[in-house]
Amino acid sequence: MSAASAACRVLSGYRRLIRAQKKLFAEDIYAQSQAKIAIRDYFEQNRSIADTKQLSELMQAIDDAEDMLVHGIAQGKLNEHTGSYEVKVKPEHTKPHTDSGGEGVVVETHKSTEKR
Repeated sequence: MSAASAACRVLSGYRRLIRAQKKLFAEDIYAQSQAKIAIRDYFEQNRSIADTKQLSELMQAIDDAEDMLVHGIAQGKLNEHTGSYEVKVKPEHTKPHTDSGGEGVVVETHKSTEKR
């Protein structure tokens, strides 16, 4: 893999992760900012990697992280009136994951134990 090709793939992976976290945390500005910081830090920590094998492993990690953000996580919201957390399960959450972690899990809403 040439250096230019690797740089394009890495930049593409970065953009995909940023888009995936924006979609996942669409209504949660704090979660968006924290996810963006974590993604940026991950890429900065690995900026100097030049070994082809390591780059391939990192690109696989990017693909897996994107898959998890898109298919493996659904953010719930606390309904102030009922005390339940509501989760909107979207079609992408019901499709099989590409990772080797097994079957996906759908979490149903439940009452909050927090006192307000």
